Amino acid sequence: MGKWKSALVSHSGMVYQHWSTDSHEELMSLFMLEGAKDKICKVSYVPTQNDYCDISGYRLHIEEDSPPDWWTDELQKSTEKALRDDVQQAIVADDRRVLHAGCYILAGVVRIGRILFGVRIIDGGCARVENGGSARVEYGNNMDVRNGQSMAVLNGGHMQVYCGDGMRVYRGGHMKVRYAHQMLVLRGQRMHVEFGGGMIVQNAGRMTIRFGDRMALHRGEHATIGSGCRMTVQHGDYASVEGGKHMFVQHGGYMHVQKVENMMIAHGEDATVGVNETRAVNDRNETAVGNIGLVKTIYTLSDEEV
Repeated sequence: MGKWKSALVSHSGMVYQHWSTDSHEELMSLFMLEGAKDKICKVSYVPTQNDYCDISGYRLHIEEDSPPDWWTDELQKSTEKALRDDVQQAIVADDRRVLHAGCYILAGVVRIGRILFGVRIIDGGCARVENGGSARVEYGNNMDVRNGQSMAVLNGGHMQVYCGDGMRVYRGGHMKVRYAHQMLVLRGQRMHVEFGGGMIVQNAGRMTIRFGDRMALHRGEHATIGSGCRMTVQHGDYASVEGGKHMFVQHGGYMHVQKVENMMIAHGEDATVGVNETRAVNDRNETAVGNIGLVKTIYTLSDEEV
C-alpha cells in the first residue's frame, strides 16, 4: 500500500490516480498499464508535516529507485499541479448534509449530516458527524461521531464515538466510545469504552472498558475492565477486572479480579481473585459460600478438564 496521495505518471504526462486506492500495483491493474511499466513512473504527493489540510506543505516524491530517463522538470510541475488540484477538491471546509462516494479531508469543525456508501476519509479533523454509514476513516484525529454504523477506522486518534454499533477499529489509539455494541476492535491500544456489550476485541493493549457485558476479549494484557458480566477472556495477563460476574477466563496469568460471582478460570497462574459475593464458582467448579478473601496461584485445570 502506497502513501496518500499515490499516482502513476506516463511519459506523455498523463496522471493516473483513483480516490479509492493508494496502491501503485492496484492502479496499474485498474488502468491496465502492466504492459507499459517502462513508460510509467510511480509517485506520491504527501504533506511533509502530516497536515493534510495545508496544500503548501505537500511535496511530490518519485517512488522509484531513480527517476526514469524521460522525466523532466516540466513533467514534475504538471504532475504536481494535477495532484494539488485533486487534493484541493478533497478538502471539505464547510458543513455538508451528505457526503457521497469519494475521498475527503475534513478541515476544522465542519458538520456532516450523513456519510453514504463508498466514502474514504483521510483525516477527520475536528468534524462532527451524525451518521458515519460505511465510511473508511484512515485517521480519526479529533473527529466526533454520533452513530458510527458500519464505519471502518484505521487509526482512531482522539476520535469520539457515541454509538459504535457494527464499527470496525484497527488501531484505537486514544479513541473514546460510549456504546460499542457489536463493535470489532483489532488493537485497542489506549482506547476507552463505556459500554462494550457484544463487542469483540482481539488485542486490548491498555484499553479501558467500563462495562463489558457479553463481550469477547481475546488478548487483554494490561486492560482495565470495570464490569465483565458474561464476558469471555482468552488471555488476560495483567488485566484488572472490578466485577467478574459469570465471567469465563481461559488464561488469567497475573490477572487481578476484585469481585467474582460464578466465574470460571481455566488457567489462572498467579492470578489474584477477591470473592466478595455470597456464591462463587472457583476454577475447580466447587461452590464457595461467603467471603473467601484473596486466592493466590489458583489451581490450574488440566487440558482434559478444560
